[in-house]
Amino acid sequence: MPTLTTIIIGDEYVPKKMIEDNYIASIKQHYTIDSKTNIHYSSIKDIKLILSNLDIVENQILCIIWIRSGATKFLDVILPAQRYLNKFLKNNNNLLLFTEALEPFNYIPVLQRFFKKENLKQIKYLTCNIDITNEDNDIEIIKFDSFIPYNFPILELLSNKPINITTDFFIPTKTIRATKYTVTSMLKYAGLLESNEYTYTQPTPEDLDVNANKILLEKFKDSPEITLLQQSLTTTIEPNSIYIPKANKEVLGNRYGYIHINQELLDLHKTCMIGIVVEDFFYIWNKRLQKHDQFNLITEKIYNFIYCKKPFMMFQCKDFFKHFKEMGYKSFSPFINEDYDLIQDDITRFKAVIEEMKRITNLSQEEKLILQNNLIEVCEDNFNIMSEKYYNNNLLL
Repeated sequence: MPTLTTIIIGDEYVPKKMIEDNYIASIKQHYTIDSKTNIHYSSIKDIKLILSNLDIVENQILCIIWIRSGATKFLDVILPAQRYLNKFLKNNNNLLLFTEALEPFNYIPVLQRFFKKENLKQIKYLTCNIDITNEDNDIEIIKFDSFIPYNFPILELLSNKPINITTDFFIPTKTIRATKYTVTSMLKYAGLLESNEYTYTQPTPEDLDVNANKILLEKFKDSPEITLLQQSLTTTIEPNSIYIPKANKEVLGNRYGYIHINQELLDLHKTCMIGIVVEDFFYIWNKRLQKHDQFNLITEKIYNFIYCKKPFMMFQCKDFFKHFKEMGYKSFSPFINEDYDLIQDDITRFKAVIEEMKRITNLSQEEKLILQNNLIEVCEDNFNIMSEKYYNNNLLL
């Protein structure tokens, strides 16, 4: 039976209890490890020292977890550890697990570059990105529902009593970057933003360059819907923010506050018929548009709606629902038209989501009630799937 050694790289706010009770417990269950695991918490600068003091034994699993450690590059983790890890992989029975648990970047090409080809089969990449693949099939990708234990216990602290539906949609877009800025502008132009509940914080220069409109129009100049984008970007959106206080890190062990949720915000999730999730997959940074095409992930925004047993629609990358279902969840088709999930062009895909929102808005009250009833079972199933993953430490697919 293998032994497990885990190194967690992060700052002072690393949620140790959550990592040990959920992340490490899930890894041990996935690999059928009954023995106690050796756990080391480290900063970037100390990882080399920790590795140098570890014994390499046969049939050992070494897991390196990077929790938003403040490092700016993946290489900040790999380079100090490279010599030890190559030595570790000389034993053919050893496995190296690596996960940047809360970030969706694809570091498979970096791993392929820094490790010997004959050792790549011993490396497993655990990722919250449900989209990425490895065409070379040398490093195994393991999908990791890593946001659940961050989110679920916070939701359980709040009241989850039923609340009457008062709006068709709730659109939480608190932190505005390029994707959210584009989508909320299109929703405003379509008359769907202020006719429903939404949150919107005025973007700061750090989040969105002052030349955002010009940059976006240049980037999407070849889109069939460039005129729609141009018209949408002329709109003005009134900020509508909900204050969420910082969490007590001694209670929750979480530097990210209450994961963008409190009772007031949770109640807004419950008063809508359908949730709208907008995830950033392109950003404007230093007057350049950085875009990621394989960037689908299941974050707290989705889990909030699942917890409230609500259906939701997605403004994210192509094929979100395809991969969402591969993770064991259920989508809301055919009751909600999810054909938009197949559209490659971002602006055209956003337009298709908006057209489906308009269709639902124009349903009669009787038709809306039928739609809600048709989706009850799916929403219950998704809630149960999320709960099972959390309580049974079944976070790895």
